[in-house]
Amino acid sequence: MPVTRLLVVAGMAAALLLAGREVRGQAGSTPPDPVSQASFGGVIVTPASTSSGFVQPFRTGDCDGDGDLDLEIPWSAAPLPATLDFTAAFPSGNLPTEVTITLRGESLELTATDSGGTTVDSVTADPTGAPQLFTLSHPGGIQQVAISGSQICVTELCFAVTSIAPQFVRGDVDASGQVDLADAIQILDYFFSGAPLACVSAADTNDAQGVNIGDVIFLLQVLFSGDFVPPAPYPSCGADPTPDALSCTSFDACPSGVLESECHDSPVLAVSEFALLLRGGVLEPSEGFDVEGIAASGTGDVVRFLLQFDALPVDHDEVQAMGVELLEYVGGNTYVASVSTGTEDVVGQIPLARWAGPIPPLVKISPILRSFDLPANLPWAMAPDGSIGINVTFHRDTPEDQGGDAIVELGGEVLGEIAELQLVQAVVQPDFLVALAMNNAVASIEPIGMPLEALNDLGRSEQNVDPLKDVPYELTGAGVTVAVYDGGNV
Repeated sequence: MPVTRLLVVAGMAAALLLAGREVRGQAGSTPPDPVSQASFGGVIVTPASTSSGFVQPFRTGDCDGDGDLDLEIPWSAAPLPATLDFTAAFPSGNLPTEVTITLRGESLELTATDSGGTTVDSVTADPTGAPQLFTLSHPGGIQQVAISGSQICVTELCFAVTSIAPQFVRGDVDASGQVDLADAIQILDYFFSGAPLACVSAADTNDAQGVNIGDVIFLLQVLFSGDFVPPAPYPSCGADPTPDALSCTSFDACPSGVLESECHDSPVLAVSEFALLLRGGVLEPSEGFDVEGIAASGTGDVVRFLLQFDALPVDHDEVQAMGVELLEYVGGNTYVASVSTGTEDVVGQIPLARWAGPIPPLVKISPILRSFDLPANLPWAMAPDGSIGINVTFHRDTPEDQGGDAIVELGGEVLGEIAELQLVQAVVQPDFLVALAMNNAVASIEPIGMPLEALNDLGRSEQNVDPLKDVPYELTGAGVTVAVYDGGNV
């Protein structure tokens, strides 16, 4: 697994201030005001605050001398601890798992806690004239850092992301783990008989962005001449470096998503009015229309995408007359919308529209389903064979039979459906969650609910209720009347 880290330089004063608006800065710019919020690649960083509620706004300066503005959290003398909060990265849903701190000549205490408020690591530094390097780490992610004794400066933030591009090996058409004559036969069956292929991209052996008899000839040259090598991805799993319209819904010999490390060293300061809060992360779209991205994300006759407007309300009838249907509203003047495949160009002509882009597949998956330890986090949802129970909601314009078919195509088992909610309950292997999310008709994927049984402690722990009985809340439940519906008719 790649190292995920948050690089922090402590004890270095910032010379410049930034305005409380969306800015990406180079050192030497001189906006006048402190900022109230910042984003590193979709991770929202909240200013440090004391237990009494005092908030210290961010300032900026070139803390590490690389010419880019960094994010300083000033804390003069810091007589009391302050806390710095991080949201999960967008769209991966992963918190920073490693925090690296450089301290020069000051005392400092840092304490890292996870999303449940549990202390997972801490460090104490004594005053010294020499630079000191410390690391806070936790594989489950760090959501909050308590600061005492020094100002700190965030210079870089890194986190794990899951690649959503289909992974395959070019030429291994049957996903057997090796390239052989059987793959050439499969291409012939596809080309002449229309036999289905789960990953058409693997059959494009010469990477000509299409499948024809030339791919068979090229594959035979690879197998028998020794002078030809398939283009990447080959011989290991990987994404297509030359994206095209060929599909790859599943490839058994490769993981459906791979963890990579993503780093950001120039924060976006403050959050714009058009920011979208999706699955715990923030997407801040710039003006424009990603027509190619929208078209590439489609998996059927209709493609759903995100459509943002300069202002609301929107005339739904006018938009629909142009061939675009507005589905669910997701905030930030933005709707999930749909358009017929092949007519995506129309989105740039819609009145008041400012941005349109594909729906990131990973935001459809519940963050807990993206965790590294599903058996520990979702014991009630796991089957003995490692498969997991899920509730899949489809967009409201999805034909009734299409949802279940999409799950079965990935080797899943449909347990039941609620047509009114466009919801399908199913069991699938965790490796196929990303592939399922890439189906354009899928709106969300959640784990099945906890069992209804007496004295179920799972619900309390999973919903993070336990901290409510501790300081500062100290809630005991005294004087509260609770009604529980556990069966029968109402």
